[in-house]
Amino acid sequence: MNRETFSIVIPVHNRARIVSRTLDSIVAQSYRPLHIVLVDNNSTDGTFDILRQWKELHQSDDLIIDVICEKRKGASAARNAGLALVSSRFSCFFDSDDIMHPELAAEAMKALTASPTPENSVVAWRAIFKDSSGTSRRLRYSSRNPLRNHLLHGILATQRTAASTSLYRRAGGWNESLPCWNDLEFGVRVLLCHPHFSFIDKDLVTIHFTSRSITGRNFTHRAGEWEMSLQSIERALRTTDDETDRSLMSLLEYRRAVLAGHYLREAESFTSSRGKTSAEVLTDRLSKSPFLTKFQRRLIRPLIIWTIKVNKGMATLFSRFF
Repeated sequence: MNRETFSIVIPVHNRARIVSRTLDSIVAQSYRPLHIVLVDNNSTDGTFDILRQWKELHQSDDLIIDVICEKRKGASAARNAGLALVSSRFSCFFDSDDIMHPELAAEAMKALTASPTPENSVVAWRAIFKDSSGTSRRLRYSSRNPLRNHLLHGILATQRTAASTSLYRRAGGWNESLPCWNDLEFGVRVLLCHPHFSFIDKDLVTIHFTSRSITGRNFTHRAGEWEMSLQSIERALRTTDDETDRSLMSLLEYRRAVLAGHYLREAESFTSSRGKTSAEVLTDRLSKSPFLTKFQRRLIRPLIIWTIKVNKGMATLFSRFF
């Protein structure tokens, strides 16, 4: 019996020194056939040549590899260019500095093909996060209420999800105007298509954080850009007639408050483009929330600052106030 092809789209920019470990993890996949689309996005360090050499070395009848160039700047533009080449029913996107565990493709295909609505299905899985010091931690999130959990935790982050290709296209593809949190925004639009959602309770990827990772954690140096994604998410949520719209909008307000808290944690002397300090940004964000009473604003502000500053990962506990 012939098995269906699973496609993997990877944007690559100046990864000559490290992209091989990601590519090796793809070769190690237990599932075949695979279609790999590698999209070089204006690399200047010889990355494109490395990708072509890897293709020549590994391409086979059950491992089809396309290597293309995309001149439009940004990972989202590169992902859209790669998506245009995908003809298989199921696919995923991946980052060029992370590691697929050997069973990722097999587990994803098992879940997607078992869906009662295969053409409108999405699957997510657990991940291991490893920082530059070598410290590892597991990313585990509830599979209940996927849209709510995605707004809180980003469960459909680029490396942790796969879907029917038609769903990706129906959601509109990647927003090329967003420089960051584009997977958070794209995941919202995917889930607003009301797909069948399944969760694989296994670690299927190791996410490597470096100073140049797409998966970044510094906020102040891109202040204003994060807000662009949150604004786009708000526009998407306002188009839905979902009964939980108010709850989702309140979570979005919470994300904005936490973002302001991160600004304060990273640089108390930070000043926004509108001349406000980081402390004023947080106060302003809470004051504009239509979901908080005056008492709750007074209570939430110090709690958000404290939990973010001590990095205990507890800030999401206070989302229930929104």
